[in-house]
Amino acid sequence: MSKAPISEISRNEVVKYTAQVESTQGVFSMIQQSFTFDFATYQQIDDNDMQTLARRVQDDDLRNLLLQSVLIGNTGAKYTDHNIPGETGFKKTFLAFRKVDGKYDVVYCTATQRTKVDWGKIGASIGLGAAAGGAVGGVALLIPGINIGAAALMLGGAAIGGVTGGAAAGTAAIIQKRDISNVVMGYIGKELSDRNLLRLV
Repeated sequence: MSKAPISEISRNEVVKYTAQVESTQGVFSMIQQSFTFDFATYQQIDDNDMQTLARRVQDDDLRNLLLQSVLIGNTGAKYTDHNIPGETGFKKTFLAFRKVDGKYDVVYCTATQRTKVDWGKIGASIGLGAAAGGAVGGVALLIPGINIGAAALMLGGAAIGGVTGGAAAGTAAIIQKRDISNVVMGYIGKELSDRNLLRLV
């Protein structure tokens, strides 16, 4: 199995996607009914502890995320997206950390699709592909004891521009995959928020 690429995500992106899922009637419950959600939190750990945690994790994508993540700087957030082999399913893993007194507090989770999702219906409800504007400006993303920094990082790879002819279909597929990824990120944000592991203030 090939390893899913690891991407970084800013707090404003997490806040934006969570707000979209929260504010659109029925979207959260549609996703919640189709996904399983697993999470764990740890306090006062270092890179050696991360390696130990990774060896204990059963999920290959989450193990890879933990093994490849270096606890450096004051804050960070990373994720992977993975299509489930042999199925039409989708899985996202997420890791956030914050330095506290020389060590790190972390939360990590997986959201795994288990049943069919009507992405077209969700897309129509939430307005996928539309610009979200600057509504999230100064919003802070907090995990109790963890405040994710707001590095301006691109979500999901390089931007697409100037597409013509046969490339348009491929671009549409990339945009659709990115939109699904964003909705699932919003679902993760809300699940963590509802469990008081992530606060949007």
